[in-house]
Amino acid sequence: MSLREAVLRRVAPFCFWLPGAFRVQTARLDLAAGAASAALTLPQSIVFANLAGVPPQYGLYTAIFATLVAALWGSSRHLLTGPNTAMSLMLGSALAPFAGADSHEYLALIAVVSLAVGLTQILIALLRASRFLTYIPLVALDAFMAAVGFQILLSQIPYASGITPVAGEPVWKGAVSALLAWRDFRPYSVLVFAVTVAAGIGLRQMRVRGIHRFALPGALGAGLLCNEILVWVLSRARTGVLVAGHVAVHLWPFALPHPLNPEYRALLPQLLPDIFAIALIGLVQSLLVSRAAAEESGQPVDPDQDAFAQGLANLAVSSLSGFAAGGSVNRSMAHQDAGALTPMAAVYSALIVFLAAWAIPGVIAAIPVPAMAGMLCLVAAALIHPVEARELARQSWGQASLYLLVLFCGIFVGLTVAVVAGFALPTLYYLVRSAQPLLRVEESGDGEGVTASLGGSVFFASVPAIARELRALGEARRWSGRVTIHLRGIHYLDHDGRTLLAREIARWREGGGQVNIDAEAPILEALNSATNAA
Repeated sequence: MSLREAVLRRVAPFCFWLPGAFRVQTARLDLAAGAASAALTLPQSIVFANLAGVPPQYGLYTAIFATLVAALWGSSRHLLTGPNTAMSLMLGSALAPFAGADSHEYLALIAVVSLAVGLTQILIALLRASRFLTYIPLVALDAFMAAVGFQILLSQIPYASGITPVAGEPVWKGAVSALLAWRDFRPYSVLVFAVTVAAGIGLRQMRVRGIHRFALPGALGAGLLCNEILVWVLSRARTGVLVAGHVAVHLWPFALPHPLNPEYRALLPQLLPDIFAIALIGLVQSLLVSRAAAEESGQPVDPDQDAFAQGLANLAVSSLSGFAAGGSVNRSMAHQDAGALTPMAAVYSALIVFLAAWAIPGVIAAIPVPAMAGMLCLVAAALIHPVEARELARQSWGQASLYLLVLFCGIFVGLTVAVVAGFALPTLYYLVRSAQPLLRVEESGDGEGVTASLGGSVFFASVPAIARELRALGEARRWSGRVTIHLRGIHYLDHDGRTLLAREIARWREGGGQVNIDAEAPILEALNSATNAA
């Protein structure tokens, strides 16, 4: 690949697939897939906007512009970017202590945080560190998504019952407060919520061929349709059920974030952990969805290019009245199942969402808040897999402990802490396991020598244990005689490991012993250099 082509693939990858996207057969299949995914995206974008604490049109703008940018600059043909369950909830949770939802200050903070998330993701892509994000164990990711599901379920209890939650209060406390005030429940709000959930559960049970893959998105659409009818009836009875409200969709909703504003600049240090966690979770989900779609289609993908596209999409929505977005699991899979062949299908999806939002703003504005709570609960229930968790507990106590810890942190401590725990604990566990010395000592046939075979990784964490073993061996032999150090089983040797081995070799030689090193040429050369320096 020439330098010009490599740069073009990074800066404008759409140049390589766009000409072929307008062939008649390809365009027909892409347009059909775009229409199918748009039908799923429209209700979900409204629901996730509510979850993030922003007006409905913010969800629509995110579904339009994030999808467009990520499709044009990403490497995956099937990854559909837009409002994301985990990221929406994390945004709402992170900003709730600093401003009231839907206020001017809150919307300004949303723009600043989305901008920072986009810049973080672009930096990760430029450093070519995207592959490291897929090192998180799937058990930790499953636990995090289950925590998101429980957080959503708990957060929607007040809205389902018609009770206004206390701003800034932890989600679980708000749910407990709402349940304790059960006498104040509004019956019509509970009715709307129940109809939504019942419609969704009923459709989810359908296993008709060709429909079962769309059970969850179809459930959302069914809940929306049922509640449009129900709210029309209830409005005649003047029950006062809260609705989404006015939706104003403009052709170009340009609004620059103000990260240099002194008020927001003072808050950024407090928000940095949340910004980093949101950026990581968005990339992890997007890259996993991209990889899963590529494994099914056989298409090669570039994780760094997809990470760059996600960052670019979040930069765009931060200036276009949107909020931080990421790859969607159910929409991407439905998009692929519907027959999408090129990223142009995602472009069609974004354009259809825009046209629908422009044509039927009244329908969107009439969506009742309890209905959105019901749809969110359907989404949340799909994130929790109790059967898999039970099987995990039977297979490994270590993995089960990690699952429960991440789940607990996500529900009661914070989603950012859950992300850190999911990344840090498996890494620490691996370091502890890798630090166990693989040292085997064998006497020679004549009884005058000994062979010490080292295997695995000799690095900073394993150095103390290996030093103790070698020192005990040296003291037992009085640092004399013949010793052969066999290092061909080592697959990694860092500076601390070289220093340790050089020190022990010098000690044996000072005691009059004969030391032979059996190792690969690069390791042998590094050891000789370190020994001479010692």
